[in-house]
Amino acid sequence: MVAHGAQTGLIPLVTIIACLVLALGHSSLRAQDGPMTALERLQAGQAAYSKRDYAAALEQFEQFLADFGDSEEAAAAVASVKPLVAICLIRTRAFDAARASISEALTIAEIDRSIKLELLFWKGVCELQASAHAEAQVTFGTYFKEAPPHDPRRWEAAVLFGTGYTLQEQYPEAIAFFDARVNEADSQGMHEVSARLMTLQLHALLQTEQFDDALALTLRASERFEQFVQIIGLQSLILELGSRLLDAERHYEAIRCLHYVWPHERLLSLQQSRTEKLQKRIRTLKARGQADALVFQLDGILTRITREVEHFSKVEDYDAAVRMRLARAYLGLQRYREAGLIMESMLGEMETTPIVESASVTLIQCWLQESHWERAVSAADLYLQRFGDEAPSAATVLFMKGQAWQSARRYEEALAVFETCLSQYAKSPMTPNAAFMRGICHLQLEHYPEAIAIFREVPIAYPKANSLAESARYWEGMAHSFASDHQQCLEIMRAYLKAYPEGYYHADAAFRVGFSLHALADYDNAIATLRTFVRDNASSAYVDEARLLLGDGHLALGELEPGMAAYAQISTESVKFYEEGAFKTGKALRMSERFDEMRKHFEGFIDNQTDSARLPKALHWLAWLQQREGNLDGARESYWEAIDAHGDDSSKPTVLDLIIGLEKLYTGDDRENLASAWADRRAKALKDEQATLAVRALWAHARVLQRTQPIQATVMMTEMVPELNPEQHSARLLVDAAVALERMDAPARASDVFRDLVKWHPLALERDRAEIGLAREAMRKEDYTAALGHFEYVESRGSGTVRLGEILLDKAHCQEALGDREAALSTLEALLAEKAISAEAKAKALMQCGRWLAEADDEKKALVYFERVYLVYGRDTALVATAYWSRGQLLEQLGEREKARELYHEMVSREELREHPEYALAQQRLQS
Repeated sequence: MVAHGAQTGLIPLVTIIACLVLALGHSSLRAQDGPMTALERLQAGQAAYSKRDYAAALEQFEQFLADFGDSEEAAAAVASVKPLVAICLIRTRAFDAARASISEALTIAEIDRSIKLELLFWKGVCELQASAHAEAQVTFGTYFKEAPPHDPRRWEAAVLFGTGYTLQEQYPEAIAFFDARVNEADSQGMHEVSARLMTLQLHALLQTEQFDDALALTLRASERFEQFVQIIGLQSLILELGSRLLDAERHYEAIRCLHYVWPHERLLSLQQSRTEKLQKRIRTLKARGQADALVFQLDGILTRITREVEHFSKVEDYDAAVRMRLARAYLGLQRYREAGLIMESMLGEMETTPIVESASVTLIQCWLQESHWERAVSAADLYLQRFGDEAPSAATVLFMKGQAWQSARRYEEALAVFETCLSQYAKSPMTPNAAFMRGICHLQLEHYPEAIAIFREVPIAYPKANSLAESARYWEGMAHSFASDHQQCLEIMRAYLKAYPEGYYHADAAFRVGFSLHALADYDNAIATLRTFVRDNASSAYVDEARLLLGDGHLALGELEPGMAAYAQISTESVKFYEEGAFKTGKALRMSERFDEMRKHFEGFIDNQTDSARLPKALHWLAWLQQREGNLDGARESYWEAIDAHGDDSSKPTVLDLIIGLEKLYTGDDRENLASAWADRRAKALKDEQATLAVRALWAHARVLQRTQPIQATVMMTEMVPELNPEQHSARLLVDAAVALERMDAPARASDVFRDLVKWHPLALERDRAEIGLAREAMRKEDYTAALGHFEYVESRGSGTVRLGEILLDKAHCQEALGDREAALSTLEALLAEKAISAEAKAKALMQCGRWLAEADDEKKALVYFERVYLVYGRDTALVATAYWSRGQLLEQLGEREKARELYHEMVSREELREHPEYALAQQRLQS
């Protein structure tokens, strides 16, 4: 090595000097008073130098020069000693003196080339120490040019030359220099040197913000991290690059870069390992005693590493900061899942710090963005548990937890969270939002009166929350709309449009005005309003629904052509409204007996909507047309072909319409053939693992048997339950299975199916029947409050799919059981006032009212109710008999025995009442 070679060139020089001195003779160089001779001085200096006692060697050499420096006889020896003095000064770190001494030594013409190179290198070091960077560069450049190619210190000179550029902040020059030397160093096997050059180049690129080149260099360095002795220094630069790319919103590049940054402990461990190897190498070199210059160089590297490790060890939250930057990069790309996973793993490992607190909030936001509602709730709970209710973002976190539950349709849980937010953080900026969200939750729970009250209260309670005042006004109107109070909705939406002409909900409110007018059957004004809305709000999400309502309005006025034209304008992208419009067009053609057009219409729908869930319904109407034309076999074949093609597709619930349509084509003895066909279809479907077709076939088979074998049909309906997938299968199948379970006296199992129906098919017409089933199960458990909730929901929908009379009777029973007989009587009065309710239900209501009034000692009014039963509703003889008897008993209690006898006479004169026990009781009273 150079250090070894240079040093072996100096030690023999001492011997050469001694020989030169001896040749001069002892007397000529000996002092009179016995001082050391020149030879003795040189020998003493040589001995100290050999033992690396450079201070002692320096003392001897300097004394030699002081004593004999001017002697002509010792001129050759003096010329050889001066370089040794310079080396000793360097070893004793007297760099300023060494710099002058080296400069003097380099002027000696006879100096050996190896000694000259040795001194030249150290001259550059001294110049660096004196911050003479430009001079140092000249020196190191000279060394690099003059040193032999195999000299390893030649590359050290290159590194120091380039360092001079960075110290002078001449970064473009530094970049060009390092770029030219990296490959050359690698080609000569100087990989560690190449690694140092790359580190310096990366620093220079960062200083000049050449991020693309810096990233390319980072990727190149990542393939050889094992060659970097100062790995912490390199990793710190990579982290800085990633951070600056992130600040520049270059998120992809930042992610790529930050993935190469290692964890704090790993870096410390790895740096420690490499430091130990470096220390071992230095000890070995020192033990050999022939590489002082190299030892000095490696000591310098060790010093820099030690400073870096010391600084790096004190860095707090390093790993958190790195991962937060990586998470921020993913957030910048709206890749919330990756960001969330990073922070989730980070938070579980790290101590509580402000960075971790901030990350915990961001984590919740990520899960909200990703619609991972339960993970967002868990993250919020963890935050509150870890940082406490008084943490900086506690109110915000609690609010976000409520948002998560609300988005997950867990409205009751969300409502509880928002109420907690209001009570715990009354002065928080989140409080108005929490108050508003309470209204939204009540709205989604279909608690319309509560929602309306909250939306009215918010602007008053929080007058400074202007945006909430606007939102509250709009949603108050929507609550009235959902509650079918369309007149009130209309008034509120018109007021909103006047108060907020540029409001956030302006287009939505304009649509809702047209919607309300249509619901109020004001078709002319609805059509005009909806036309204006479509013209002025082409980008609104409500445009296609408005076109559907336009078509409905025209058809309601008997205007078929304008109606069908409106349906035709509905975009195919609005699948629900497009399909609804298509089938209403088909209905209009059918009602106007334009059957050829109807056929072409549905054939076109089938050709253009091959993936439609309602495709089977279109096939049903084509088969119906064949049936109408008298082609029974053709109609049957069309139905079977459609069922075979789509029967196993759970996304097409209108297959059930095909099954019902097909059933109508089989009468009399043919129904046995149909039952057999369905049994065969089910067996084949089970064999072919067509689960949806198998359960539909079982349902179809049960329907065929309902008239002739009702018990067997009910059993078959219950057999569907294990095969039903509530998320996929039709609400019709679920409700029929649940009703069959009720008939089989399995109400608990029926309730499970009803609950699945409500969960997975909340908008289905069959939901009303499910709510009634759940209400009656609650009544069996004497949970009358829950039962009332179910009944009131059905009542509010007013869908007409269930008998309202029975619902109101049960509702009144629940109210009475809860001790609110006044409310129960009001419910029954409402039942009696409703024209569409059956006579049987009204008779039962009159009887119940009579009993409760009698119990309340309002006998006269009770008498009227009992009388109305047998005067108005005489078809139900059991109720009539009970009403006669109850009225007679009440007359007796009032002491009007003669009127009671007259009533009993009237009762026994009605032969149709003879079969009821009250008839015999009346006879006994007449005989007594």
